[in-house]
Amino acid sequence: MPGTHGTTGLSVTFADADGAPLDGLSVHGTFWRPVAAGSDLRMVLTERAPGIYENTFDLAYTGNWLVRIAASDTKGETFIQEKRVFIHE
Repeated sequence: MPGTHGTTGLSVTFADADGAPLDGLSVHGTFWRPVAAGSDLRMVLTERAPGIYENTFDLAYTGNWLVRIAASDTKGETFIQEKRVFIHE
């Protein structure tokens, strides 16, 4: 297993088709390892500025992770994006 890792940050920006920030969203991030179970992490991202949502957290290990960002507006419409990321020491 890769070594342990310290605090990591996640920042996501949401904007409409004209580039205007989308504020007031409910945004969650989920990290999980594609090669090992048991280290999953789910978090709420807080709006720090118009359209910018962030959180800091600790992942158990460095290496490959999958991250899923889910954002919902007040009408119940949801946007979901998944991406593979590599966490370095």
